[in-house]
Amino acid sequence: MKLETYGERLRLIRTTMGFSKTDFSKFLGISINTLTSYEKNQYKATIDIIDKLKINYNLVLYFVGLRPQPFESITFFEDTKSMIKEKIQQIKSNQ
Repeated sequence: MKLETYGERLRLIRTTMGFSKTDFSKFLGISINTLTSYEKNQYKATIDIIDKLKINYNLVLYFVGLRPQPFESITFFEDTKSMIKEKIQQIKSNQ
């Protein structure tokens, strides 16, 4: 299944890694409402989203439509998920 929009791709990244909208929006530095709007294609994601996704270059390539899948292996997936979880924990501890 080819996902055509940035919102669909962003939602797939978030849900595949098992993140709630609350945690993923914290990671991206946006509100839950903004994330929902992006995922529903009501707004186009900004360069700031790409900047946050650069934690894994393949996520950026997937997000902009230059890669057919966001993860090339289960190890790669788990490493990326761990890095994002760590960033979320840092954000939560600084609040």
